Amino acid sequence: FFVDNERKHFAAKMTTEEEVVYTSYEPLFPCQNKKIQRSLDEETQKKHRSAVLQASSVLDTKQPRVYIHQHLKLKKLQLEEERLATIERDNRLLLERIAKIMRTKGSIDNNNLNRETKSLTIERRQRELLRVTQENKEVLRRIMERKERSDYSRENWQPRWQQDQYYMAQLSRFQPQKKKKPKKDENKEDKKTERSQQDEKSASAEQEQQQKKQQQKK
Repeated sequence: FFVDNERKHFAAKMTTEEEVVYTSYEPLFPCQNKKIQRSLDEETQKKHRSAVLQASSVLDTKQPRVYIHQHLKLKKLQLEEERLATIERDNRLLLERIAKIMRTKGSIDNNNLNRETKSLTIERRQRELLRVTQENKEVLRRIMERKERSDYSRENWQPRWQQDQYYMAQLSRFQPQKKKKPKKDENKEDKKTERSQQDEKSASAEQEQQQKKQQQKK
C-alpha cells in the first residue's frame, strides 16, 4: 500500500494537466487477482487503523481517586470548634468580671465573703437526683401494690391445707393427735409460785449475810 502511494505521487509529478497516467496496483506478495487483493489489503488497513485508534495505553495516566477524608478533615474541625468554644467561654468569664468591676468601686477584697459558688455539674447532678427519686417512687409503688394483692395468701391456702389433712387422716394408720394448748391461768400461777420462791431464797440469803456480819463484829 505504501509502495502504491509512492508510485501515485511520482506519477502525479510526471504528468501534466493535459495527460493522465493510470497506474496498476502492485501488491507486496504475488497473487492471482490484483483487484481482489487490493480490496482485501484496503480492508485490512482499515481494520488496522481502527484498532490503532481504539488501542488503550499500557500506563495508567488517569487522575487518582479523590477521597473525602483527604480534603474534609473532621477531627481537625472538631478540635477547632472546641478551641473556639474554650476561647468564647474565657471571654465571657472575663467580660463578667469586667462588668462586676465596673458596677462596683473596684476595690480589692481578700476575705472572699461575697464569692458566689459556681458548679459546672450542678444541672447534671440535679437531673440525676430527680431521675433517682422518680425510680425510687416507682419501686415503692410497686412494692405497696404487691403487698396489697400478694400471691401468697393464707386465706387461699387454708382450705387446701385442711383438705390435705383430712386425706392424711383417712390414709394414716394412727389418727393424728391434736396438740393441747396450755391454759393461761395455770401458766400465771406457775410463774407466781416461781417468783415467790425466788423472793424467799433472796430474803433468806440476806438474813444469813446479816447474821454473819454481826458475828464478825462481836
